[in-house]
Amino acid sequence: MKIEFDTRYLEIVGGDIKTAMMLAVGITKQIEADKTDEPCEYGNYWGMTINKWEALGFGGKKSQKTIRKILLETKLWKEILWGYPKHTKYWVDIKKIEELIAKIIKTENTEAKRIEEERSIAHVENLNKLIGEV
Repeated sequence: MKIEFDTRYLEIVGGDIKTAMMLAVGITKQIEADKTDEPCEYGNYWGMTINKWEALGFGGKKSQKTIRKILLETKLWKEILWGYPKHTKYWVDIKKIEELIAKIIKTENTEAKRIEEERSIAHVENLNKLIGEV
C-alpha cells in the first residue's frame, strides 16, 4: 500500500503529524475500498486492526484511540463496530477532504499573490529611491 501524504492534512487535523499520517492512511484505504467494494449508500467501510495500526507506527491501543478521537472530531472520519466478534471499521469522507484542500489551496494562492504584489511594490520603491539618488 503506497500512502500519499499532503502537508495540507496537517491543517485539516490541527497540526498533529501522527493524526495527519493516520488520515493519509485512511484516505488511501478508503480509495481502495471505493474501487474494490460494491457501492453502498452508507459508504464503503474498511477494516484495520490495532496490530496493523501499530505496525504502521501509530503506537498501541491508547495512542491510536487518541489519534482517532481527533479524526472523529473533524467529522471526516467515521467508525462502526461490525461483525462477531466486534471489530472496528472505518470510513473517510474523501469528497469533503477534497473540498477542504481546494479551499486551502485557494487561500495559499491568494496569500502567495499578496506576497508577490508586496515584493513588487517594494522593488519599485527601491528602484525609485535609487533613481532619486543618482
